[in-house]
Amino acid sequence: MYIVEAEDSVGDSRVLLNMEQRLLVASMSPEDSRPGQNTTKKLRHRLEIAKGMKIMVTLNLATEADLANGSRGIVEDIVLDPRERVSSEEIGDDGTVWLQYPPAMILFRPFHYEFEQFPGFEPSLIPIFPTEVTFNIHYKNNPNTQIHWHQLPLCTTYMFTDHESQGQTIKYVIIDISLTKKFPVDPFAAYVALSCSYGHH
Repeated sequence: MYIVEAEDSVGDSRVLLNMEQRLLVASMSPEDSRPGQNTTKKLRHRLEIAKGMKIMVTLNLATEADLANGSRGIVEDIVLDPRERVSSEEIGDDGTVWLQYPPAMILFRPFHYEFEQFPGFEPSLIPIFPTEVTFNIHYKNNPNTQIHWHQLPLCTTYMFTDHESQGQTIKYVIIDISLTKKFPVDPFAAYVALSCSYGHH
C-alpha cells in the first residue's frame, strides 16, 4: 500500500511550502467548486493506492477514451517516480510505504471501456499521470500567493454524488437520499442516482 501525498510548491521559484502554507492548503476542501473560490479541483492532499485496488477518476482526463470524472476501475500497476528510493527499511509492518513523490504513472483498467488499444499497453489499460493545478491562497500580506499542486486525479473511496453517477451502469447501489447541509435533495437527483443501477435497489 502506497501513501501518496501531493507534491506542492509555491510561486515561480517552485520552492516547497512551509508548514504554515501546508496547513492553509490542507484546510481547503477538494470538493469546493463554487465560483470565485480557490479549489484543488478534486485533487486529494493524500491518497492510499495499491495494485488491485478499486478507484474512481475525479477529473475529465480523456472523455474520448471514457476516462472521465466518475470512471471506475482497478489499479493494474503502479510506476514510481524515478526520484523515488524505497528501501526495505521504509516498508511498515503493515506493508505501507510513504512515498516522497506521486507515482510517475498508474495503469488503470476501467470496468467499462470502448476505446482502441493504447500503443505499448495491453488492451483495456489506460495510463494515468499526475495532474497539476494552480490556485492562490492568502498567506501573510499576500492574498495571491500562488500554489502549484501535483497529484494523481483519483480517489479510493467508493462513494460519489448523483452527478458523478450519470451515464454509469452499476449492478448494485446504495443510495443515500437523506437531507444534507449543502445541497438540496429533490426527486430528480434521487432518480438519477437510482437509475444507474440494473440490479436491486
